[in-house]
Amino acid sequence: MKKILFHPVTSDVANNAVPPVPAKDTLSKWYKDLPQFYGGKPHIKDGMANATVKACMPFYDAMVSGYVQTAWQDMSFEFKVEPNGDETIIYNSPSQPPAFSVRDGEPAIKLSNAFYTFEFVLHPPFYPQVPKGWSILLTQPLNSFNSPLQFTSGIMDSDQFTHSESGNLPFYVRRDFNGIIPKGTPLFQMIPIKRESWKHELTEFDKDTQDKIMNPIRNHFWGGYRHNYWSKKTFK
Repeated sequence: MKKILFHPVTSDVANNAVPPVPAKDTLSKWYKDLPQFYGGKPHIKDGMANATVKACMPFYDAMVSGYVQTAWQDMSFEFKVEPNGDETIIYNSPSQPPAFSVRDGEPAIKLSNAFYTFEFVLHPPFYPQVPKGWSILLTQPLNSFNSPLQFTSGIMDSDQFTHSESGNLPFYVRRDFNGIIPKGTPLFQMIPIKRESWKHELTEFDKDTQDKIMNPIRNHFWGGYRHNYWSKKTFK
């Protein structure tokens, strides 16, 4: 089994901040409460079951892959619009070092009107180190649609670049939010990916091959992919 190391950026972090955890430990309440079937019970119509997205293993795998850094302290945001139309922000963390800060000037990324015109940067308390030949995909927690925060995504070669100073991970805040992000809220996801060279190739359609792949799935009203093709992913 491959090993990922999470290094604290300071001694204060080592003693106080909450380290990253396996993503499976941060599954959203809405997903946990979601029934596998609409209405709570399976119903078959025209050869199809009334399964919800909870029966979709690729959707599940996205959420439980890798590791998640949760908020290690509360994060407070208070936005105001002045009479002249200017937007102002009061933001706070309850302890030092602060969890985040705001950059001066306009955001580098053109945002929709759904977000405030401030670019914040999170200062992650731990930095990852992966085995040689691997990188880390840092991204918004996958399939997390209800968060008022939107983090940017990036791929870092964390086998070679492992630093001891806190980095800057940009994020933005939705306009319909004012308040506190409580400690323990999932912030961003880290998924190890292997670095390899790829080239693409276009093939001709082959019905026999397609049928060979799909027929085992068609033998089930639901769960055909899980029963025949899905492989469990393990992150501890």
